[in-house]
Amino acid sequence: MSTSPNGTHNLHFLFGPNAVGDLSVATAGHISEPGRIILDNAENQGIRIIETSREEHDTKMAIIQ
Repeated sequence: MSTSPNGTHNLHFLFGPNAVGDLSVATAGHISEPGRIILDNAENQGIRIIETSREEHDTKMAIIQ
């Protein structure tokens, strides 16, 4: 997932009804420069960054979804 044909970044903001104090964003694989800017801005706002491998991400998403 280093790049994708349509330029979509591999970032997933995670939130739910009670996520006011526990916001996070998950990322897997290589992050492009625009994606890095998004992650830096999120981290500066107190949003937790979760980095995973592609395999770990896909396994967890298969269970959750």
